[in-house]
Amino acid sequence: MGCSYIKQLWDGIQALQNLKIIKLSHCQYLVEIPDLIEAINLQKLFLDGCSSLFEVHSSISALQNLHFLDLKGCKQLKILPSCIHMKSLRILRLSSCSNLEKFPEISEVMVKLKWLYLDGTAIKELPSSINNLTGIVTLDLKGCTELKTLPTGIQMSSLQTLVLVGCSNLEKFPEISGIMKELLELRLDETAIEGLPSSIDRLLGIKKLSMRNCKSLKLLPDIICNLADLTHLDLSGCSVLHKLPEKLGDLESLTCLEVLGSGIKHFPFSVCSNKKLVRYSFHECEEMLEPFSSSSSLIRYYSFSCLVHLDLSDCNLLEFSDAVAHLPSLKTLKLCRNNLECLPATMNQLGCLTHLEVKACRRLKSIPELSSISYINAQYCAALETVSTPKTDCRNLDFRFSNCFRLLQVNLFIDIVETHFVYQDYHLRPLSCNTCFPESEIPNWFSHQSRASSITVQLPPNWFDKLFLGLALCAVSCFNEADPSYAPHVAALCYCTFKGNQGDHNFSFICKIADSWSQITCSWNTYHGLNLAWLKKESR
Repeated sequence: MGCSYIKQLWDGIQALQNLKIIKLSHCQYLVEIPDLIEAINLQKLFLDGCSSLFEVHSSISALQNLHFLDLKGCKQLKILPSCIHMKSLRILRLSSCSNLEKFPEISEVMVKLKWLYLDGTAIKELPSSINNLTGIVTLDLKGCTELKTLPTGIQMSSLQTLVLVGCSNLEKFPEISGIMKELLELRLDETAIEGLPSSIDRLLGIKKLSMRNCKSLKLLPDIICNLADLTHLDLSGCSVLHKLPEKLGDLESLTCLEVLGSGIKHFPFSVCSNKKLVRYSFHECEEMLEPFSSSSSLIRYYSFSCLVHLDLSDCNLLEFSDAVAHLPSLKTLKLCRNNLECLPATMNQLGCLTHLEVKACRRLKSIPELSSISYINAQYCAALETVSTPKTDCRNLDFRFSNCFRLLQVNLFIDIVETHFVYQDYHLRPLSCNTCFPESEIPNWFSHQSRASSITVQLPPNWFDKLFLGLALCAVSCFNEADPSYAPHVAALCYCTFKGNQGDHNFSFICKIADSWSQITCSWNTYHGLNLAWLKKESR
C-alpha cells in the first residue's frame, strides 16, 4: 500500500494477530494510524514519507514484538505516545520529522534499541530517561536546531556514536556520569558549546572528536590529553579558540589533527614529539607562526617521521622552513595563497613527496627540483619564472601552471619527457604527462597543427618502430570576458580516437582552468587549435 492515496486504514480495533509487516511508505494523505493493540506480532512498521501524518496512536507503545519503526520524513508529525516501552524495538527512525518537539519518556529499560535517529526534528530537550536505552549504539541528533539542553549525567554505556552536528542552540555538553568506554565518535560540529566537561576523560575508548565550526569554543580542558585512544581531533573553524592544551602531545594514538581556519596562534611543543601523527591541517590559520616558519627550528629537533599530509594554505606565511627535509614520509604538501617568494632547496630531499599545491602564491618565483613529484598545481602564481625539471620516475604526471604569465619554460614538457625516457622500460610502463601553460601560440615543435576544433592525422607506414616514444597532443584555448562566477567550472576537455584494424580506442584529457579560489574573467571555451606531434628517440 506504499505510495497510495489512502487517508485512513480502519475504525476501531481489528483482529490483527497474524500481521507482521505494515508498509505505508510515502502515503502522503495518511493522517493517522488506528489502534494497533491487537497487532501483537507486528515486527515492522514503515510510515516514512507520510507527510500528512499528524499523530501516532498510543497503542504502538504496547507492541512488544515490534523491532523496526520508520517515521522518517513525517513532516506534520507532532504527537508520539507520552511514554514508550517496546522491549523488542531495535531501530527507531524519526529523521526529518520537522514539527516533532518532544521525545517520549522511556518508562523501562529498552536494552534492544540500537539505533535512534532524531536528526532534523524540532526536539528541544531529551528526557532524563533516555539513559534507559542501555543497549543504544547510535544516537543521531544532527540538525536539531531547537535542542538547547541534554540530560544531566549521560551514562549510556553501549553508545558508540553520538552526533550533535548543527545543534546550533546547544551551549553546553553535560557531565558524564559513568564510564563510557564504547563511545568511539563524538561529533559536536556547529554547536554553540564553549567548552567540554571535566568528565570528558570518562570516554575511555573515544577515537574521533570533532568540534568543527564551534564558533563559541574558547577552551579545551587539559584533561582531554588523557584520552589515550583518540586518533582524530578536528577543531577546524573554531575561530575564538586561540590555544591548545600544552600536553596535547600526550595523545600517543593521535594520527590526525585538523585546526584549519581556527584562531590557534601557537602550536604546543609537545605535539611535535608525536611520532604517529600522519596528517596536520592548518589551512587559514593566519595568526599561527610556529613551528613551520623558517624562524622556527622545532622540526629540526623533533621527529615527524610519520607525517604524510601537511596543509598550511592561507596561513599568511612569508617563509617556509628548510627543515622541511626532516619530514621523510611527507607525500602531500599544500601551501596555497601564502606570501612565499621561494621554496627551500632542501625539499629535494623529500623522497616521498608526490603532491605539491602552491596555488595563488602570487610572490613565488621558483619551484626547486623535486625528486618524486607527480602533481604540481601552481595556478595563479603570477611571479613564477622557473620550475626545475622533476627528476622522478613517476609515470603519471600532472602539472598545472595556468595564469603563470612570467613562466617562460615552454619546453618543460619536452624536458620532462626526455628525463623520463632514460628509463628503459617505457614500453612496459608508459608515461602519461599532462601540463597546462599560459600560452597563446602553438609550440613550433608540433608537426601537425590546425586552428579548428579538431584534427585528423593519418599514421605513416611503420610508425611504431624502435624509435617511437609516444604522441604529444596540445590544445590552445581562449577564455574571453564573461561572468566570473563560471570560473570554478571552466575547463578544456579534449577527446582522441585511434582507429585501427582491431577497432577504435578512445581517451580524453582535461585541464581545469580555474578553481573555487580563483577570480578570473572567462567565457565558454573556444578552441584556437588542436595539435599533434610525434615523439621519437634520436637515431644514432
